[in-house]
Amino acid sequence: MLFSSPFVHSVHANPTNVLDWIEEDADEEKQEEVNELEPNETDTVVEQVSSSDSLAFNIVRMIFALLLVLALIFVISKLLGRKNKLFNQVKAMENLGGINVGTNKSIQIVRIGTKLYLIGVGENVELLQEITEKELIDQLMMDNSSESQDSILSMFKPKTDGDTNRNSNTDFKKLFSKELTKLKQNREKLVAKQKEDHHE
Repeated sequence: MLFSSPFVHSVHANPTNVLDWIEEDADEEKQEEVNELEPNETDTVVEQVSSSDSLAFNIVRMIFALLLVLALIFVISKLLGRKNKLFNQVKAMENLGGINVGTNKSIQIVRIGTKLYLIGVGENVELLQEITEKELIDQLMMDNSSESQDSILSMFKPKTDGDTNRNSNTDFKKLFSKELTKLKQNREKLVAKQKEDHHE
């Protein structure tokens, strides 16, 4: 009775097993690691500063990589465009040039094989004349080949002035207008000849 008390106390003991002991050991090891890290607070501050520097460096590196990828895409698209242009020059059909004569109407010189044709393009496409003069054909082909060679050379040298392109364009326009006047004269002769045949 000495040790008795008017209040009843009950104590329940939780049975421990091996898993609980392993978990307690793991918790103690983690606590020891945390205790070891606390004295090195100055090291964590240095690591935070270096990680922020690393973040800025990573952002700069990412921007540089993005610019590099964009530049590569631009260069590849230009090279493919020029490759396609060179490939088109080898084809059997080629448009050598043309001039607009009205709304949705133009006159074009087209090469098919070794022959050149002057065609009118509007609501429909009509053959105006086959170009048979050898010197005119040679001149047109030479102008066209020099234009393509200039485009190949322009890939390797910077564009300093557009005078050469303007000169070749004006030469082509002069040659084209000369051909148009010849065509006009031929047409007038044919109309006059038809009138004479019709009157007889």
